[in-house]
Amino acid sequence: MNNEASTNQIKRVYRLIFQSRGARLWPVGLLASLLALSVVTVFALAPTFTTDPVTTAVSGQPYSYDADATGDPVPTYTLTTFPTGMTIDEITGQINWTAGSPGDYNVSIVAQNADGTDFQNYVLTVGTIPLITSTPITDAVVGQAYAYDVDATGSPVPTYTLTTAPSGMTINETTGEIAWTPAATGDFDVVVEAVNVIGTDIQTYTISVASVPAITSMAVTEAVSGTLYYYPVQATGVPTPTFSLPVHPAGMQINTSTGLISWLPPSGGDFSVTVQATNTAGSDTQSYTLHVSVPPSITSTPVTNGSVGTPYAYTVTATGDTPITYTLATAPAGMTINETTGEITWTPTEAQVGVNPVSVQAINAAGMDTQNFEVTVPSTAVCLYDPVSYWPLDEVTNDVSPDVIWSNNGICSGATCPGVAAAPSGAALDFDGVDDGLDVSNPTRLDWNNDDSFSIQVWVNSSQSCAGDDNKVIVGSFSSNEGAWWLGCGSTSNEAVFYLQGAGSGGEAISLKGTQAINDGQWHQITAVRDGSANQTRLYVDGLLDASVTFNYNSTFANSSLLHIGYYGTVHTRDFYFDGLIDELIIYNRALSVTEIWQHYTNTQAGVAYCAATAVTPSIVSTPALEAPGGGQYTYQAQATGIPAPTFALGGMPPSGMQIDAATGLLTWTVDENLAGTSVEIRVQANNSGGTDEQIFSVDVLTTFFIYLPLIEK
Repeated sequence: MNNEASTNQIKRVYRLIFQSRGARLWPVGLLASLLALSVVTVFALAPTFTTDPVTTAVSGQPYSYDADATGDPVPTYTLTTFPTGMTIDEITGQINWTAGSPGDYNVSIVAQNADGTDFQNYVLTVGTIPLITSTPITDAVVGQAYAYDVDATGSPVPTYTLTTAPSGMTINETTGEIAWTPAATGDFDVVVEAVNVIGTDIQTYTISVASVPAITSMAVTEAVSGTLYYYPVQATGVPTPTFSLPVHPAGMQINTSTGLISWLPPSGGDFSVTVQATNTAGSDTQSYTLHVSVPPSITSTPVTNGSVGTPYAYTVTATGDTPITYTLATAPAGMTINETTGEITWTPTEAQVGVNPVSVQAINAAGMDTQNFEVTVPSTAVCLYDPVSYWPLDEVTNDVSPDVIWSNNGICSGATCPGVAAAPSGAALDFDGVDDGLDVSNPTRLDWNNDDSFSIQVWVNSSQSCAGDDNKVIVGSFSSNEGAWWLGCGSTSNEAVFYLQGAGSGGEAISLKGTQAINDGQWHQITAVRDGSANQTRLYVDGLLDASVTFNYNSTFANSSLLHIGYYGTVHTRDFYFDGLIDELIIYNRALSVTEIWQHYTNTQAGVAYCAATAVTPSIVSTPALEAPGGGQYTYQAQATGIPAPTFALGGMPPSGMQIDAATGLLTWTVDENLAGTSVEIRVQANNSGGTDEQIFSVDVLTTFFIYLPLIEK
């Protein structure tokens, strides 16, 4: 045996020793003895499997398992039990197979060499990977049970677990049933796994937990007819609920986002309302009855005139829900109202002459209505010939110069108020001709039609020239394209002028001028008369006719402007200021007669104003003739002052044929010639409500002599 063979034998021995199953220790000396021998005994090693089998496979998918075994000589591999189609590489031990239907398959592998055989037996489970097939339920409601039955395919049948879940959530590992009761709103992540020996499937989702709406606001159950009704409905809930009105009266609306209910109730009554708040979690409803009440509405027309010392009565009536109570918010002293019946009672006093504001309120549970009106109490002053307005112009108190008839008071409107000066009637206002004046607010009683009659009378005293570029206006009213008029001093020769214009731009206007100057520093009475029945306009100065014209107007004299005293307010500016004294301005809605104008003139000359608080006893101021021709005519024009204007009569036993005109005071008498040489007593009486004045005088009747001359023949 050569060295090479010896070396190979040693290598063989070592290999046998270290590869054999159940290797044991060999004594060193024995080993050395064996190696020294020329002949070595060779030992074989039986196969032993060293790998663990792959025991699962996926149906329809390639399956492989590399089986390894020790042994010397190197073992070969065979399958003794195996499913159809499975193969093994006899050299390498590599098993390959396309897994068949799910199930358990027995597999036996044999590793074999010259020394022996080893077996590896196992069960190969063929299955499918779990696949979750159910769709998760992603909505939940606070306080309500949440359930989701997870379904998954797979073989073997998978089991279920929750790898991510909110607190309190559980899953049945066998059935996949998830159970939970949410305690709060929000979004919650969930991860569920389906697992078997083949594999795992994962389903991840988010649960949005909502809360059912709950209406928390208290319904507004009262409304008022004709007044907007609002009710802002409020509700909790996640997600934010929307709003609707399943039951509501016609016309009622709700904002679906904000919940604001709005409605304008057309009438009173009870109306059913149901409001609903809805979200994905559910809904809540609120039902209520809306009572619509009707506030008061005053329907009566007020009584706007009263009289001093005469009981005034006006019963206020109103519709609306009862009970209705009545109150006076504004009232003159002494006026009262019955809060139940609405009857207003009052007895005006002398101090309440003029315009008295009244504000009455009707009140019920639904609201209040107010009626504002004025009660005009005319003056009890006794005036000559029933004027409609009278400004004595003898004072200015708190910037007011009163109208004692209808309280169309003059209000200071210039830079200053006029001053006060002496006058025959007592006092007058002194206008500076620069920037002072009085305004009377739109006196509608002076809105005359073209066929109306009216008279304007005033006293003035001025020593200032009216001549120049402008007239000087005492009183007037102007409005563009409406009626206009003024009474003043003319710029030609300081004469009295009355200008009267009809409405519109047709040019219907006259300018009536007097003949005598009125700026001589003396008091003058100026009277403008429009006689609508005769289409005549007349101008009087100091009781006598100074000018007249006949002119037919077709348009009204009314306007919407102010009445100006002491100046003329044109469309552009204040102008035409009067410089002098103005007194006793009075206006009538009729044409004064020449007798009445003269009566005014003589009254004022005697220091008697146009109007007085009480009647002024007549005073006869004329002087009679004391002789009368027997068989002739005797006349006497009796004149008397007094307010109201006196009437005339004959007292005692007047002679036959003597008479007197009661209105004018003209006494006429055809004297009996048989009374010649006698003295006849005559009693003339002037009477009014203030008393009587009697003038007693004697008239001597003269003898009438007739001289007869003989006829002398030539």
